[in-house]
Amino acid sequence: MHSDKSPGPDGLNPGFYKHFWDLLGPKIYHAGVQWLEQGSYQHPHIENK
Repeated sequence: MHSDKSPGPDGLNPGFYKHFWDLLGPKIYHAGVQWLEQGSYQHPHIENK
């Protein structure tokens, strides 16, 4: 995906994720695995709207 595409629902474009992937990638991966295994993701710093 091109880095300058429109931002997603979180307001961040792909360039942000590409730039910070070394930091964010493992956290995003583990959150996805937890969601798939448990059917939900509970984290104290994330608000569900």
